[in-house]
Amino acid sequence: MYVDEMLLVNLTMNFSILWLTAKICRKEYSKKKLLAGALLGALYVLSIFFPFKGLLLSLSAKLFLSLAIVFISFYPLTLKEYFLLLSTFYLVSFTIGGASLAFSYSLLAPPAFSGGMLFLPPLSLWNIIISFCLLLALGKWGVDYLAQRKWQNIFQVTLIIKILDRDFNIKGILDTGNRLKEPISQEPAIVVQYTAVKEVLPEEVLKCLGSHDDFCLDFDLEDLSNSPLAARLCFIPYSSLGRKKGFLLGIRPEEVKVWDKDGEVEIIGKAVIALCRDAFTGKSEYQALLPPALLADST
Repeated sequence: MYVDEMLLVNLTMNFSILWLTAKICRKEYSKKKLLAGALLGALYVLSIFFPFKGLLLSLSAKLFLSLAIVFISFYPLTLKEYFLLLSTFYLVSFTIGGASLAFSYSLLAPPAFSGGMLFLPPLSLWNIIISFCLLLALGKWGVDYLAQRKWQNIFQVTLIIKILDRDFNIKGILDTGNRLKEPISQEPAIVVQYTAVKEVLPEEVLKCLGSHDDFCLDFDLEDLSNSPLAARLCFIPYSSLGRKKGFLLGIRPEEVKVWDKDGEVEIIGKAVIALCRDAFTGKSEYQALLPPALLADST
């Protein structure tokens, strides 16, 4: 590999590792500063051509270099942020490097032993491409997935919804994508699987929601005039729950309480229940999606 190619490869990989470090730590970053830190790391490769390379390639020199790279890339930052970014930088570097070497030595060319020493084959272009793609995949999907699982564990709650003097305990989770509101009162909507409250739903509603056809509200509202729920029904427009446009049948509950993981119960403000037929994709263990506005209004 020529010197210019070596510099370009190291610059690209260093920048990608710093970018992924920022993504994992949720740290705001400047592309120019990341580029400066990546360039410092890339230029360090030239130390192999210096006559006093023994000192430059020592463990203490490499440690000082990593400290400088992180500092330059994310300045200004607090001491706590610095150590968090530094440890994440090491973790990402070792993970990507280990994955790349493992792929190379297990599928391409195994290491050779001679005279008690381990000789590693040079990394190929495919190793570099695979490592770069792995970095992009981790940054684009992996970090968001881990963050989502983290917040799910924090914001999972049990809802106590009272409808017609009957309490329903429903396992729910905060969903930042839920922006549904009842159009007239502008009250936030809690999306709930209809099976969680089916005991109080009229037969006409159950038939509609239990249909295998596309969700539709094709029952006659006059048939519900004698239902105790008639005065509490409403319609909530939506455009993201399985179809581009439509309406969800809503119920105005008498009371909604939130019971969090610490066992604390809090009565929240006014809200409507938006009935949904299908299970929530990727959240099958939950039966309700809470909008952020609901918890914000209760604080």
